[in-house]
Amino acid sequence: RSDVDEPLAIRALKRYAADHAAGGGPLAAPAPGAAAVAVVGAGPAGLSCAYFLALMGRRSVVFEALPVAGGQLAVGIPEYRLPKSILQRDIDYIVSHGVEVRTGVRVEEVESLRRDYRAVFLATGAHRGREMRIEGEDLDGVVDSLVFLRQRAPGGPVRCGRVVAVIGGGNAAID
Repeated sequence: RSDVDEPLAIRALKRYAADHAAGGGPLAAPAPGAAAVAVVGAGPAGLSCAYFLALMGRRSVVFEALPVAGGQLAVGIPEYRLPKSILQRDIDYIVSHGVEVRTGVRVEEVESLRRDYRAVFLATGAHRGREMRIEGEDLDGVVDSLVFLRQRAPGGPVRCGRVVAVIGGGNAAID
C-alpha cells in the first residue's frame, strides 16, 4: 500500500475489528474426557494455542507462573497502550471456549506434565531484555526497559533519580 500512496495502520484496524466484531458467542466446550494438552505460558502464544485447540475440540490447561494471564501484554505494556479491560475481555473470550487457565503455577520440568497430558506446548515468552554490550550497562541504577515496565505496570512507583537517560527510541523507550 505504501507504494501507492501511504501505508495503512494495520494494528489500529485489527484492534478496531477485534473490539467491534459481532461474535456468535462461544462454541461448545470440549468434552471433559478429551485428551488434554498442557500449555506452559499464558501469553499471546500460549493463549492462542489453547484457543485454537478448543476450536478443534481439544481440551487444554494453561499454566502461568505470573499471577495473571496475558504475559507481557498484562505486565509489560502500559495501560494507555493496552487497556487491561480489553486484554481481560479477550482472555475471558478464550476461557469461554473451555480453556482452563491456572495462574501462579511455575512449571519446573516438562516431564512431569508428560505423565498427565497427551502433549505439551511451550510458550514461555521473552521476559528478558537483550544486553546492549556497552560499557556501564551493569552499573547501579541502570535498568532494563522490561524490568522497568514490569515494575510500573501494576501502577506502583519506580525508583529513579532526578535525571533519567533513556537509551533507544522504540516503543519500550517511549513507554
